[in-house]
Amino acid sequence: MTLAMIINIIVAILLVITIIYAIILNHNLKKVRDARGELQGITQKFVEASAKANSSIESLKKAANKMEVEIRQQIGRGEEIKSDLAFFIKKGDDIAARLEENILAKKEAPPAHSPQPMHRETRPQEEMTLRSPIPDDAFAETVKDAGHHSESPQGPQRKNAQNNIKSAILKAIQDINN
Repeated sequence: MTLAMIINIIVAILLVITIIYAIILNHNLKKVRDARGELQGITQKFVEASAKANSSIESLKKAANKMEVEIRQQIGRGEEIKSDLAFFIKKGDDIAARLEENILAKKEAPPAHSPQPMHRETRPQEEMTLRSPIPDDAFAETVKDAGHHSESPQGPQRKNAQNNIKSAILKAIQDINN
């Protein structure tokens, strides 16, 4: 075997090794290209999901802002109602105190004579008109009846007076709401 032949055999072996290496390299490059396509698909899906998430976040921010405005309005309305109710409670307490004073005054005062209660139809028109949202005439009549017919302010006249107060307060609240 000559030196040229040995060199040719070595070159041939190296060429075969190079060809095998090229085939393996080509196979691996094909896998990378396939994975790259899958990676592009995954990347595209990720971009779409991010866009949806951003639009959802914007929608949530808008909804939260709208709810905040609505809640602030409801809180404001609640504060108004709270102050109205405090006003009505104070007025109711004042009326209850006046009723109690009138009842106590009627009990302490000696009865001069028993007045005849006027029928509703025979009352003058002025007495039937209301000067305030709470009917004072009805309370005065209740106080008169309570002073003459019952020793205890817990009788039906007091319940009648309480019902009159409640209905007057409810009417006033309804008028405010309307």
